[in-house]
Amino acid sequence: MKTKTNAIGITLLIATIFGSNVANANGNNYYRGKSKSPIIGVTAGFNVSMINAKPEANTEITPLLTYNIGATCRQRLTKTFYSEGQLLFSSKGASVISSFSEIEEEPGIISKIDYTVDYKESLRYIEVPLLAKYQSKSGFNIFAGPAVSFLVSTKTVGFVNATAVTAYNIPGVIEGSETTTLREDISSKSKQDYSKIDFSFALGFGYQLKNGIGFSMNLTEGLRSIYTDDHVNTNGVLAANINYLFN
Repeated sequence: MKTKTNAIGITLLIATIFGSNVANANGNNYYRGKSKSPIIGVTAGFNVSMINAKPEANTEITPLLTYNIGATCRQRLTKTFYSEGQLLFSSKGASVISSFSEIEEEPGIISKIDYTVDYKESLRYIEVPLLAKYQSKSGFNIFAGPAVSFLVSTKTVGFVNATAVTAYNIPGVIEGSETTTLREDISSKSKQDYSKIDFSFALGFGYQLKNGIGFSMNLTEGLRSIYTDDHVNTNGVLAANINYLFN
């Protein structure tokens, strides 16, 4: 009987707290930013990440599905405008497939070697977006702003495949052809060739509910090369996030 009484008491307590929060959210419209105090929250989502590079023959770059997670803080400036800062751990990168051929010749011997390079390049950053946000009374919002990212780690995993077809034409010694295939795995975590700081610009939209849950989608385009030896390869990310603002 005591256990049943305790269970009923806990249930009533949870219901009271939940009811109080809902009443506060609906009455004060707190989660849509009526409060003049900074509002802290958490956010997480998926990235469709790409490396934007100058097109090259026989090279295909495809997006990676990665993630981001972190904290957010928004401050009301006027009835409809807000500033918002975020601190994110964000994974970016792309998949790359490249192919090329070489021909080697010696007296009586001709070799054609076809190479295929296939790898995934993952870059992990601490990212700090600083956003200006307009939010209507309905909860719909649009936002834009710059971001600075600090490289934490890199990881490149893949393989190089080489197929050599060699033709022999040395009369009285050897004639005919042979095919040889070699494969070498690629694995590197070195940050030496990468820019330690990345700059980008984000543009997006979202919707904030009264209960603190919100949804957003944004496109972030890199403004600086991810490598130290060129100026053409930049990050590009399409992110879909869910957030929760604390009361």
